[in-house]
Amino acid sequence: MKKKSGFSLEMHLEIGRKLHQMNKELTLLTVSISESYPIGKVKHVGRMLDELSELRSQHDCELFREFPKDAKVQIYYPGNN
Repeated sequence: MKKKSGFSLEMHLEIGRKLHQMNKELTLLTVSISESYPIGKVKHVGRMLDELSELRSQHDCELFREFPKDAKVQIYYPGNN
């Protein structure tokens, strides 16, 4: 079986931006739901945030393994940008 090559640095940059945006949107959705519904209605979005966090963490680790000289934490965790 052929080994998969992983993402290019450019792909990590693109995926990092998309995952960051998804995190922001899910966080806003969580706030909106929690302001209008009981906590039980928020748990599914919370799980999605947890899974998204795990995905970002895994790809951040891969980035540093694949591109140790070019990797930056800000690719997957850009802060408040």
